Amino acid sequence: MSALLDTTEKEIEIEPELELESKLECSEDEQLLVNDYNTIKIANGDCDREVLCRLHKLGIYYKDKGEHVIALRYMSQCLQNRIDTFGLKDEDTMMSQYDIGVYFLLLQRAADGTKMLRECLSNRTEVFGVNSVLTWDTMGALG
Repeated sequence: MSALLDTTEKEIEIEPELELESKLECSEDEQLLVNDYNTIKIANGDCDREVLCRLHKLGIYYKDKGEHVIALRYMSQCLQNRIDTFGLKDEDTMMSQYDIGVYFLLLQRAADGTKMLRECLSNRTEVFGVNSVLTWDTMGALG
């Protein structure tokens, strides 16, 4: 997993310390998301489950806006923090794996997406079983 994130970091130059700053020109939605993340992070620390949930949401927000570098930066940082804090078998960690894997496929990075989704499939199968909707979703994403 870390090798894939290392590749991602080199390609998109993830900053070592993730700080979200207010922008002069941003939407009200973006400002609310950033302020919410910063407020919860100050109160609870970097690896709190709620902080990581908000960081993931920020990544999804930027993905939907087409700002792929920022989106992958936040989603990858969230995934790494979830792995470090909760482990690979955690439901939120697997959700991050799934979302990044599908995102890589969308960006035509099939090798990265397939690798991420296969790891997610293995984890979901082990945790939820082969007959879980989450496992089936991952199988479907792999095609």
